[in-house]
Amino acid sequence: MEDWVYYSLSISLCLTLSLVFSSLCKTKAAGSSFLPPGPTSLTAFGPLLLLAWTSVNIESIVRVARSWYGPVFTLYLLPSFPVVFVADRAVAHRVLVQLGSARAASGLVDGIARQMHSESGVVLIEGLLHDAVFHVIACMCFGQGLDAAAIAAVTSLQRQFLKEVVGFQVFGSSPKVSKLLFWRRYQRMLSMRRRQEEVFIPLIRACRARRNTAGEIFEMDCYVDSLISLRIPEEDGSSRHLTDGEIVALCTELLSGPVDSTVNMLQWAMANLVTRPEIQAKLRAEINNVADGQVRDEEHLPYLRAVVLESLRRHPPARFILPHAAAGENGTVLDGFTVPKEVSVNFTLGDMAMDRKVWPDPTQFRPERFLPGGEGEDLDLTGSKEIKMMPFGAGRRMCPGIDVSLLHVNLLVATMVRAFQWSEVPGEPVDFAETLELTIVMKRPLRAKVVPCHATI
Repeated sequence: MEDWVYYSLSISLCLTLSLVFSSLCKTKAAGSSFLPPGPTSLTAFGPLLLLAWTSVNIESIVRVARSWYGPVFTLYLLPSFPVVFVADRAVAHRVLVQLGSARAASGLVDGIARQMHSESGVVLIEGLLHDAVFHVIACMCFGQGLDAAAIAAVTSLQRQFLKEVVGFQVFGSSPKVSKLLFWRRYQRMLSMRRRQEEVFIPLIRACRARRNTAGEIFEMDCYVDSLISLRIPEEDGSSRHLTDGEIVALCTELLSGPVDSTVNMLQWAMANLVTRPEIQAKLRAEINNVADGQVRDEEHLPYLRAVVLESLRRHPPARFILPHAAAGENGTVLDGFTVPKEVSVNFTLGDMAMDRKVWPDPTQFRPERFLPGGEGEDLDLTGSKEIKMMPFGAGRRMCPGIDVSLLHVNLLVATMVRAFQWSEVPGEPVDFAETLELTIVMKRPLRAKVVPCHATI
């Protein structure tokens, strides 16, 4: 009801186009103040970066920027297109590989085992996957030293935040009016922010204390460590560290982004393995034959990679990527047609991944497509050479979390397949019907019967 009142009032006030534009610009400017340091959007760096990106020669600019601004920094493709880079290999390795994943995988196995014993061997894995992925992201954010209580607090808080955040978007436009109309919602938003500070700031201060104690031998262990080390240039030529409030905002962004999409990728992959026991058995054999089943390097697990990619081909996270606008004074020529300037252009992900010219028998789940000799052997998910499928988008606006998500999906799929044999619940076939939420999800969350592969589980 309050939304209807708001929009009715907005119409009656006849807000002009210039006012809306001004409001949007202020919103963008406010959001950009929390970005890592870097040159302003009005320097020559933006056009240089755009030119380098299009010519596949971006490394030199990234190296120069890192020498000026540190291991995490922001560059602008255009004044309104900031891009954040992590340019230190040690930071990247710790963030992407070492943090939290093994602990989360172990916790996932324990959770499946508990539910298996209490439900006569049947598990509903969606909630367990959410807990595991939240665990991974929390450890990436605050470090491996998080205890169970801290992880539970972060997980509970972020779940509540994700439920509320859509309703908070109304304050991004005409905030003075919306705060009056939605004052109860505004109070909830302030309460949520206070609760985030109560939970996050002690963890941030613990990271800072660990850094001070270690002195010169300190090594970055998590995302917060990198934020603490940053210095923000000021107009007078000096620089400053991020405040605790700014770090809280950046941590909230990291914790909110990849969870739902990663959980859905995991659930679709497991649904296909449940219905294809021969593929599941082949994958288990590969995992058990490599490093005693420890998932460390994707290069040594080609069939695992193939299973995950085939699941992404059959079940992309969305049917469309974010729309693009035609550029140039005269628009853009698209397959012989002229698209006028600023006209929205959309790309259908599902259709591309089901193109029979590229993917024979596209409705079949066949991971061998991505092995040597298969039509997807040379697949480039970035789309820099050609596009056969693009579950994460392509070009400058492709999903920045692609590597992190695939790393977690590979690890957790391998962990579940190694620990348990998965099959359909008798009389309850897997339902592959889709429904659209934030991403494309299973209409009926996956329920499966599991049997431990090891007597100790």
